[in-house]
Amino acid sequence: MKKLTDNNRKIALLTPILISVGGILLCTAILKDKVVFMILGILIFALIGYFYSRYRFNKSFELYYDDNYLYLKKVDQLKKIDLDNISKVKLMPSNVKIFGVSFNQYKIELKNQIHILEPIKFWVTFGVSNIWDFENHLKYHSPKTIVEHSYNIFDR
Repeated sequence: MKKLTDNNRKIALLTPILISVGGILLCTAILKDKVVFMILGILIFALIGYFYSRYRFNKSFELYYDDNYLYLKKVDQLKKIDLDNISKVKLMPSNVKIFGVSFNQYKIELKNQIHILEPIKFWVTFGVSNIWDFENHLKYHSPKTIVEHSYNIFDR
């Protein structure tokens, strides 16, 4: 089993951490004369950041694949998806740079049990992830799967 994403769960924590740190800095700048309200504001933003981080971490997943299946692994569950059920792998217009490292978002569209398309979005770092190997693996094992590297800015 090969790991497809390496930083998906860590990147999911980035937004809540930035929101809580920004809120704490804003509270200290605005309420520096009113110490009680400043401490209360810092506590509120810290709690919001903590609970939102836990929510995002538990909701996010890591992706693995082998010869026949794609695996979505969360904290307490493992979802097994047949490669034939993947209809499209697409590069999304979302791109984030953190300390010079570029993270790109991909979307996998898969058919669930009742043949409805279900999108799975995840982040990859090109130097670390196995996205190219996965795409080549899909071309060989599931030739009906569409792989798109160009994107329209209006696609979401």
